[in-house]
Amino acid sequence: MTESCEQLASDGLRTLVISQKVLEANEYERFKEQYKAAKMDMYNKEERMDKALASIENALEFLAVTGVEDKL
Repeated sequence: MTESCEQLASDGLRTLVISQKVLEANEYERFKEQYKAAKMDMYNKEERMDKALASIENALEFLAVTGVEDKL
C-alpha cells in the first residue's frame, strides 16, 4: 500500500486509501453519542469530533488505494 501511495503521489495524484471496520451495535451507539455531543460543543467542537472519530479509526481493514487528479 505504501509503495502504491508513493507512486501515485509522485505522479501528481491525490492518494485515497479506502478501508472499513465493522462495528458492534454498542460500539456504534457509543460513537454516535460522543460525536453528537462533540458537534454541539461551542468551545472544543473540532477537538472533540476528532477524538470521537479517532476512537473508531483503528484496526481498519484495507480495501483499496486510488489516485485522483486534483485540478485546481
